[in-house]
Amino acid sequence: GISRKIVINSSVDDDYWLLNFILNANLSNKIAIRNGVRYNNYEDESIQEHLGFYSNFHWEIEDNRNLYLGFKTSIDKIDNSREVDNRSIYLKLSLTF
Repeated sequence: GISRKIVINSSVDDDYWLLNFILNANLSNKIAIRNGVRYNNYEDESIQEHLGFYSNFHWEIEDNRNLYLGFKTSIDKIDNSREVDNRSIYLKLSLTF
């Protein structure tokens, strides 16, 4: 399913938007893909905006044994210039006894 969450918060010293968009695809009982986009424009020192993307592949190999493969990246607007802040690929094997 698709879930979307928008949070708007105003107070005396800040006013910002936060958006999370998540898309899940269950390809079978044991394989799933989860993608998401996150955005906020909360200003903190020199950072004015943050935009992140992630994608996770999950395979339940057998009971209590899971494999995760993922990618994530983010772009920040710092001093009116957009910069890639983080970019990573990961592999995780989870075993539960």
